[in-house]
Amino acid sequence: MIRVPIALLSLLLTGVVPPALWADTTVELQDRIARRQTAYNERLAEYHRAVEDQERYRAEIRAAELSIGLRKKEFDAALAKLQRTWELFLERPDVVTDHDEKRTYAAAKAAYETALSLLNDTTESLAAADGRVTTVRASLNGYGAELANLNVQLATARFELLQESLAQEKTVIVREELACEELTVRACQDGALERAKRAAVERVSAVLMESETVMEDLRVFSDTGTVAEERQVTKTIDRIRSQVMGALVGYEVLGKGWVGDVSFFYEIEAVVKGQLSKDDYFDSLGIEDVVSALHPHEDSFVPGAVFRDCDDCPEMVVVPAGTFLMGSSASEVGRAQDEGPQHSVTIRDPFAVGIYEVTFDEWDACVREGGCGGYRPRDRGWGRGRRPVIYVNWEDAQRYAEWLARETGHRYRLLSEAEWEYVARAGSTTPFHTGGTISKDQANYGRIRNQTLAVGTFEPNGYGLYDVHGNVWEWVQDCWNGSYQGAPADGSAWERGSCGRRVVRGASWYSYSGALRSANRAWNNTGNGRDHFYGFRVARTLTP
Repeated sequence: MIRVPIALLSLLLTGVVPPALWADTTVELQDRIARRQTAYNERLAEYHRAVEDQERYRAEIRAAELSIGLRKKEFDAALAKLQRTWELFLERPDVVTDHDEKRTYAAAKAAYETALSLLNDTTESLAAADGRVTTVRASLNGYGAELANLNVQLATARFELLQESLAQEKTVIVREELACEELTVRACQDGALERAKRAAVERVSAVLMESETVMEDLRVFSDTGTVAEERQVTKTIDRIRSQVMGALVGYEVLGKGWVGDVSFFYEIEAVVKGQLSKDDYFDSLGIEDVVSALHPHEDSFVPGAVFRDCDDCPEMVVVPAGTFLMGSSASEVGRAQDEGPQHSVTIRDPFAVGIYEVTFDEWDACVREGGCGGYRPRDRGWGRGRRPVIYVNWEDAQRYAEWLARETGHRYRLLSEAEWEYVARAGSTTPFHTGGTISKDQANYGRIRNQTLAVGTFEPNGYGLYDVHGNVWEWVQDCWNGSYQGAPADGSAWERGSCGRRVVRGASWYSYSGALRSANRAWNNTGNGRDHFYGFRVARTLTP
């Protein structure tokens, strides 16, 4: 839950906070966040160790139960043989002895009792591990809530420093304008306009980028608060947007006004009314680089465009908006009941999706930079590099997307189930994007290679995506539901249903060909699935 100090909020609303206080507050909060993040990471590592112990004990219990079954069979067989021998002994005591059978019976009984004792001990260990997981998770949630609280306070402090910076810059502008009056009109035009252009480029770019960062921080942490606190965060975001837009217009007006040209009033009005584009107005001021500085990929956000937000980030492709028929028809070979009813889904906005499944290289970069909970999944001896990361569950995939979002400042996430089928089909209506059938030369499946292959081994689909059929099952955001009755029609994730289970799509190297169909669905528990069948790919929201 978000806990912004009341004193801090009241100072924010009254606007009388001393600048030094905000600077000191920012430094202090950053230090506290660093310390708390370290404690959080340590507790997260402890949680992962506890979960691993839990999984190990469960595996040992399964092995112990199997061993007990075998020992029980041996014990029953020895007892039966001893009973038969005893009956013969009673009939012919001068011929028959039961010494060997008694020894066999005693050994089988001891083995059975040992296996039973081991099962009991392991069951007790599992109960202790379950308790430890619960305790550590509760502590981890507490640390997470505190981190959210500190980050909201930091975002608020940064916003006030931004306000202070704007006020200082306006003072500088006024001084420049007064100094300009002492010069000739021509000198004022030649010198002050150039200074105005440079100042506008530097300050508007910095202010807008800084404000977007602050707003993203507030937006992320507003999800953890109460309704009232989320409303307060929303108001703060609105204030930031209003202030920044005012600063943008203010710089443009001052920049043009210093040369004594009053037409800028009409141009500003035209921009506001949409009669003049913002780009054209920037050009008229000589600050056309502002837009590209703020949104380096904006011109590339057209369907089919490929980009990467950082050196270690996944390569992304922009997918167009569109409408498609989700699920399978009753006549499709291999269809299951959970693939219906078939229904229309409309993806209203373009979005970006990973061209490949997330690789070991990309996951290891996350771990190297302190993300992904420090978890380094094994590769089963198949190799790392460009192979898809395996032994990751739904929660692991979430941690990777969260790390990408923090690193880039963009909204990375898992695909919704509807988005996944939309991009997998890539406009096709057949069972596979390859048509009515699929072969070993088009995908990795059916234990033909008996392991994963490097991403991009086969030809891509119509949207330029690789391995949507086979290689590894891909986690998506949605909760599991046994049918599409009541499913969202707008492409959003279905966050209702059995949310302890999450959907996986696309099948794996182990699956039979029918499981690779674009409509096929499966699920696993959120905390399970650390197996050599499961991986994922990411999406990025492009719209505000």
